[in-house]
Amino acid sequence: SQHDTSAAVAFVFRAVAELNDILDVYSYWTFSDVFEEGGLPQLEFRNIYGSMTIGGVPKPVWRAFQLLHEHAGDTRLDVVMGQETFVANRVHRHHEQAALSSSSVGDRVPASDQPSSASVHRRESTSPPLKQQLSAFATANAGEGLRGARVFVGFWGNPDASVPRAVNRVLHLTLLHAEEQPPLVATVYLIDQAHGSAVHQWELQGRPARPSAEQYKELLAASRPTVLQVECTATNKSALSLVFELQQDSAAVI
Repeated sequence: SQHDTSAAVAFVFRAVAELNDILDVYSYWTFSDVFEEGGLPQLEFRNIYGSMTIGGVPKPVWRAFQLLHEHAGDTRLDVVMGQETFVANRVHRHHEQAALSSSSVGDRVPASDQPSSASVHRRESTSPPLKQQLSAFATANAGEGLRGARVFVGFWGNPDASVPRAVNRVLHLTLLHAEEQPPLVATVYLIDQAHGSAVHQWELQGRPARPSAEQYKELLAASRPTVLQVECTATNKSALSLVFELQQDSAAVI
């Protein structure tokens, strides 16, 4: 039930993080809802495997790969995930580290400048262990410092499984970096059930089998990730923190 929805984005971010250092080549099945086994869909959205609808509307998973293409850096950073505490170890030649935590209330945890490592920390209430739901990986571009750091976060609830729906998570990201003037805000590209989700707009349109030209324009606009500006707090000369909220089956690039 997740091929048309933002859950696929969280899944892809998780899969890319886990497979990137294992495989040389892998692909997503499939590019479009039009493929041999499935024939021609009779509805614009029918929960088919494709990353684009029959009418050419990008699904959230299409935007996931677009975000990876546009933002993933040339250096992979370690990510350490924990519960209520985190440990971020320096790796490679960088001076920075990244730490990410989440809770159902609102603690704070560290992340990085041009991170060398990232740590995810969260606190669970009624949902299954977040180790099974939250994922994160971080990258950086050599020579760009803090402004070249990117953290890719996914909150995948595996909606095909019969498990209780998780509460929203308040994420706490701390960037540990070499001493420099940190930015005052961070840009967050968000995809969830209501943002960057064309199927949500299609449902608001009344689920037309073949949308009109104007409706297609609306669907294309709705498919784009929402861009947020999140305030950053300098906790000391070499640590920068920010907090934002994710709902289940969503993803973000910070």
